[in-house]
Amino acid sequence: MTANANPKGMKVIQTLRGGGELVFGIDWSPNGNQLAAGWKDGIRIWEVRSGELQHKFVDHLAPVYSMAWSPDGAILASGDARGKIILRETESWRPLKESTRHSLGVVYLAWAPDSKLLVSGSLDHQIIVWDGKAGEQRNTIRHHGNAVYGLAWAPASNLFATGTYDHDVCIWNGETGELIRNLERSSGPVTNLSWSPDGRYLAGGVSHNAIQIWDPSTGRRVYELEGHSSELLYVQFSPTDRIFASKSADGSLRIWRVDSWETVSVYQGTGGNTHGRLRFCPTTPLLAARDDGDTVIRIWELDVESLDCKQ
Repeated sequence: MTANANPKGMKVIQTLRGGGELVFGIDWSPNGNQLAAGWKDGIRIWEVRSGELQHKFVDHLAPVYSMAWSPDGAILASGDARGKIILRETESWRPLKESTRHSLGVVYLAWAPDSKLLVSGSLDHQIIVWDGKAGEQRNTIRHHGNAVYGLAWAPASNLFATGTYDHDVCIWNGETGELIRNLERSSGPVTNLSWSPDGRYLAGGVSHNAIQIWDPSTGRRVYELEGHSSELLYVQFSPTDRIFASKSADGSLRIWRVDSWETVSVYQGTGGNTHGRLRFCPTTPLLAARDDGDTVIRIWELDVESLDCKQ
């Protein structure tokens, strides 16, 4: 399927801007009303429908690579290029805890479904599991020999997955830090991971332009999807389990059907960098994705019924 300036089943309803600076990590609030984004100069939080910039924080002093809102909505976690993690209480927006346990950039943050644990992955090759409320370190995993670029928590589970630039994909017990399973190695460096809401699939973006799909229960790779012409930066399943999205360094945004693994819509934007992000809204059919050389965030409204229909 070729790219389209007016892609099927997709309509831009909002464009969030940050004064021309690069945007890095993004995440929705659990109620779907707000979007938090990490920029070169700090953190911004918008009310999405109105486009109102509600808050701006500059206490990181480095590009904010990763953002993660706790599922209960109480805490917003952010990680920056110097390895600092800040936990921020979302009622008063005051910082609750700061940590510099990572020596290099924190590329990914992910919360356990019950909001009790937070896991961080870094360019320093380390994975750290944190007490999500106290902000205290629970476990440090020094297993990978390269940067941890993929991180995803399993739905309704204490398991999480990691993927790295050395092609490894692993599943861990979040409570104990125990390695549960090594999955079949990726055919290239892993740039991102996403677990399907029903737990059946683990999807990974790979730097040689492909998307790989694993069965986490067996560790086997079951599908490889092609269509992008450049490095995969991000993939994510939608909350409906019917579609998922992918973003590439060539600027293209693709929507795929989960049952047939075919592309159903393509938007061609402008290229991005290796910290690419896109996020489905947890409550309504909206998708946030970076565009214009990663200086803006487009909010796309999705017609899931249209996208779920075969061409």
